[in-house]
Amino acid sequence: MDRPLGVEKIVHELQFSRKERVVYLFRFLERQADPDFQKRQRMEHVRTLLQLCCEPTDLEELVKDVLAQKCLKEADVTLAEDDYSDFELRLQAFKTLAERDVPQGYEREVLLACGHSNAEELQSLLRQGVSVEPLEVQLRHLAQVALEGRDSEPSRVHEVECQACDRLTRPKEVVNTLRLAQQRAHKAHEKATRRWRLLQVLLEAAGLPSHDTASQASPLALCHCGASKTRLMACGHVACEGHETCNCDAKQVAVTLDFQKCQESKEVSSPCTKIDAMVCAIQKIVAENPKVQCLVFSQWTSTLRKLDDALRAQNLDPFLTGRRGKAATKKIILMTPDFLYSERPSQEKGQKFALESNTTIRHVFLTNTFLAPVKDAVLEQRIIDFAKTNQLGVASTVVLHRFVMSDTIEANNELQETI
Repeated sequence: MDRPLGVEKIVHELQFSRKERVVYLFRFLERQADPDFQKRQRMEHVRTLLQLCCEPTDLEELVKDVLAQKCLKEADVTLAEDDYSDFELRLQAFKTLAERDVPQGYEREVLLACGHSNAEELQSLLRQGVSVEPLEVQLRHLAQVALEGRDSEPSRVHEVECQACDRLTRPKEVVNTLRLAQQRAHKAHEKATRRWRLLQVLLEAAGLPSHDTASQASPLALCHCGASKTRLMACGHVACEGHETCNCDAKQVAVTLDFQKCQESKEVSSPCTKIDAMVCAIQKIVAENPKVQCLVFSQWTSTLRKLDDALRAQNLDPFLTGRRGKAATKKIILMTPDFLYSERPSQEKGQKFALESNTTIRHVFLTNTFLAPVKDAVLEQRIIDFAKTNQLGVASTVVLHRFVMSDTIEANNELQETI
């Protein structure tokens, strides 16, 4: 495709910091290992990865969230197993009492006792001949406690439609429900544990401190052939390059565990690598030629806001569309592509929007790929046409800057295949 007259294109290839790359690889792999991941979710996954290229999630917050989810699912498994064991004990007591010589007319007491007694009381009922009290006395006492509550819990426990009692009258249905809940809890726990293992392996490979000293975070190596590169699969196993095969049910998607090219971690106050690079480029352009105008496009308004803050921190005065003020004389204008498709793009907050006429060069910054490649090319041309026009005619030169994160969905031309 021929380059348009008066248009120069520059691609800035950037490298993540170690922390940013850990977050990106984790988000890339966690969905691939999810058996519930459907085709209809791919677009959402692509959007997430593209946004991570512009504004990665804070690693510390990600670790806290993944660990909290793991602990929560462990608690869910414990609760499911306890609920199942508790019902089995109650059902066993209910069946045992039904087979014993219980006096006629005590059916209600048996139901109340088995539905509301604690484990120790149920075990006492099951131990025939151990208690000094007759069975009828025990049943009446436990039934009274179920109706009136214990001393430590004076509120009434029993209701007309008591769920605890009702469960004992339909044991097969309840057992199936509890088994299903138990299976779901174990499945969710396995998923949360796999995510935590993935994150720990990535942290170790990146040389970053692990946040769980008790965890077995060492890579689960499948082979030791001594290849120069190791690959991490979505299931959490690590293999040498070319041997990425595993018996796990997860899809065999692997990434290279190579963090040598990553930049050193930025300061805490730094937004991210891409925003830092754009600020540096804009600073240099404006310092070399005060008459140029810079237009920045991003489909993520959050990215534009972070870029706006970063530019102002460097004593630059950008104009973010959607705010009050005149944009015409601004050297730096931040906007979303939707602005070009509005019915009246010349109007912004009731004021006339126009590019500065006293300039011959405009620099256009594209912070990300705009989803589908075909639409991206069309949108790129529309942005160029918009940048070349002004009140007095056409700018002689438009310099198009694309900022691409290396070894990501932006750089590997994977969008078409993924979508």
